[in-house]
Amino acid sequence: ASPYVCLMNNDTVATAGWLGKMVALAESDKRIGLVNPKSESPGSLSLEEYSCVLSRNKGEFLETNQCMGFCMLIKREVLERIGYLDEIYGIGGFDDTDYSKRANAAGYKCVCAKDAYVYHEWHTSFKKTGNREMLVRRNEKIFFDKWGKYLRVGYPISYKKDTFYIDINTSLALAREWNWVHAWLNMSAPLKSELRSLKLAEHQSLRLLNLPGNTTLFYFGVLSKLIGRRLKGKKVFDVILVSDKALFRFLSTFKRLFSIPLVYIDKNKFHYCKEGENDKDIWRERARGIAEFVKKGKAT
Repeated sequence: ASPYVCLMNNDTVATAGWLGKMVALAESDKRIGLVNPKSESPGSLSLEEYSCVLSRNKGEFLETNQCMGFCMLIKREVLERIGYLDEIYGIGGFDDTDYSKRANAAGYKCVCAKDAYVYHEWHTSFKKTGNREMLVRRNEKIFFDKWGKYLRVGYPISYKKDTFYIDINTSLALAREWNWVHAWLNMSAPLKSELRSLKLAEHQSLRLLNLPGNTTLFYFGVLSKLIGRRLKGKKVFDVILVSDKALFRFLSTFKRLFSIPLVYIDKNKFHYCKEGENDKDIWRERARGIAEFVKKGKAT
């Protein structure tokens, strides 16, 4: 049997070398179980021209929590270990999300190959049904009933030598645990240097946002982000995680302006790695402990 299976929609257009690039990436890391190609619009370029542009990203990838089924490469060993797509979902999506979740639970990574390109005209099948929203909501409920809901996390990180390593790895671990994380960084020259040295993995569900300025400006910048998000009607965060006591006290003073639960986390409250360790399971344990604490309603 072939060592790989590739699911492919009929509303896709493949470009030169797409499959070989995806297989090469999967072969580069035994933990990679599912692979997507890039699929965005090529803009003013032809599909092949855009594919050539992306080819410059050879070997690069983006970690994701889910691979989408429009073009999903699956290692045979993943199929043998977790089985096939769950047919309970039917039309409406989330079958690929569920499959990715199962693969992740079995220890595999989902990634997007930055050098492979398959154009996808989104929602073609849905347009024909005429009731896309109803189908999506139905399948979303099935998924959440099975796996639970993810958290939307705001994570302001003040640069402090003794805690930055912990904070930044915790934010990535929370993203890998199927949460959406916005990490606001008090950007400085030492922080830029430390970020480069850590070689933090790029993850679709972790957004690193720089807020320049001194400590006071950083505090007010975080407050502005929280208030602005509420005023603009954007999806609010489920929780704000803070490891800086002074920032925690500051935000607590203005909490009525943004009404989002705050959780103070210190390096001793939940299990964490010491600097120099690289055990992803320990970071995952810490992230799960924090998420469980929040979901139990213990946030202030």
